[in-house]
Amino acid sequence: MHEDLSRADAEPQLRRDRGDLRRGAVVNGIGSLFKVMVPVLTALIVRLYGAEVFGLFIVAHAGLLFASRLCLVGLDKALLWWIPQQPAGQALTAWRPVVAAVVITTSATTVVLLAFADPLAAVVGGDQAALPLRIMTLSLLPMTLTELLLAACTGLKRMGPTVVVKETLLPLAVAGFGLLLYPLALASTGLAIGFTAAHLAALGLAFLWWRRLFPRSTAPRVSAVPPRLRSYALPIWFAELSNSLLLRMDVYAVALLAGGDLQWVGIYGTVVTIANAVRQIRRAFDPMVLVLTAEIGARRAKDRLAAGLSYATTLVLATQLPVLAVIVGFAPWLMQFFGAAFDVGTTALVVLTAVWVINSPFSLAGVVVQAHGHATLTLANVWLAIGVQAVALWLLVPPYGLVGAAASVGIAYGVQAAAQVLQMRRLTGAWNFSPAVARPLVWALIASIAAGVAWSVVPDARSLAWRVVIVAAFGAVYGYSAAAARASIRKTASAGIATG
Repeated sequence: MHEDLSRADAEPQLRRDRGDLRRGAVVNGIGSLFKVMVPVLTALIVRLYGAEVFGLFIVAHAGLLFASRLCLVGLDKALLWWIPQQPAGQALTAWRPVVAAVVITTSATTVVLLAFADPLAAVVGGDQAALPLRIMTLSLLPMTLTELLLAACTGLKRMGPTVVVKETLLPLAVAGFGLLLYPLALASTGLAIGFTAAHLAALGLAFLWWRRLFPRSTAPRVSAVPPRLRSYALPIWFAELSNSLLLRMDVYAVALLAGGDLQWVGIYGTVVTIANAVRQIRRAFDPMVLVLTAEIGARRAKDRLAAGLSYATTLVLATQLPVLAVIVGFAPWLMQFFGAAFDVGTTALVVLTAVWVINSPFSLAGVVVQAHGHATLTLANVWLAIGVQAVALWLLVPPYGLVGAAASVGIAYGVQAAAQVLQMRRLTGAWNFSPAVARPLVWALIASIAAGVAWSVVPDARSLAWRVVIVAAFGAVYGYSAAAARASIRKTASAGIATG
């Protein structure tokens, strides 16, 4: 049955969608306030443990993220698509076989990684790296189970568990445990122990949250993962594995360029850590948009899709742009806070942060493609980005170093986003972006002019104190523009006018 409803009939649904997205934005915004502490704690970690130990941690963390994707077999992402389509009270259909499959794959992978810890350590950091690698490997099972629990919660349109547990408390706990353990004569293993302890704590909190949202289920018991869920998960699994490689290709390229000098990896890892604060604002909307779009797509409600996607994109840009202004304004001091040697990463930080903001208005189209059941296209998009980034890294990293790595990321994701927008247009018959999407860009342009005027009149635009004045000028004008246009944006979003 199609939902070709009149505007009056559709308005309650549009309000519900906007409410779900707004609540997600509020939760994400509150989480972002706490995430500000992550770079500060990371700076303390680097100063205590040194860039070399931190570089080893970055490489090991990247490897475990890939391993977790391998073990999840795409089932966590498939749950986001599966749960919204289940009848009331049966959201946990297939839950037990999904968990069983992930526990088996994760346990087997953990045994293999523990057995080969010594040769792996010789590749990334020498014999002294073997014990930290083994300790961090023990976090693999908690990592995968946490992902499943949070995916189930998000399938109910609850972003809170993911934002609070995975994106806020987990990184804070990793850094916090690392700082607490360093004084206990654990200079080489404290960060690894803290990492594993933080993931165990995250698993416990995720389970409690999951239990509250799923107190009782009438879902029928099944002995195996349903074929429909399995057929969706398989290409998503390949896409997630490929995406894990894509997300770390720049780090691996810098490691190869550094010729074994983990200090360079540590510096670039710091750049990635700070820039990801902006990227995560957009990525936090992925599960919510996927769940919402899967529900809308099943009912073929095109107007709802245009309104929901436009509103989500507007919220993302409105949140990211002021964060970008802060990072651009204070990039030199942010990097020097980690140590004098980190100053070489300043330009790379600005470039990588700008990349994620520029990419945001278009990359949500990929979520729409995935939510419409086209998992194979999602996989093809990742491979496209991998191919483009491999060429860009090969051409740009040797002559331009860290800046070349950041620019390569921008080129690859830009090509991928363009492909995703075209695919969305073909699948849905519309571009699905309303004029409201451009509003935050207008606010940012006006605020940038104000910041430029402040730059031209302050006595010393390079000093920290006057940089505060310049950034404050941007923030004041941006905030005023956003507040003045709020009613207009809501009205435009309600109309859900697509430009296609």
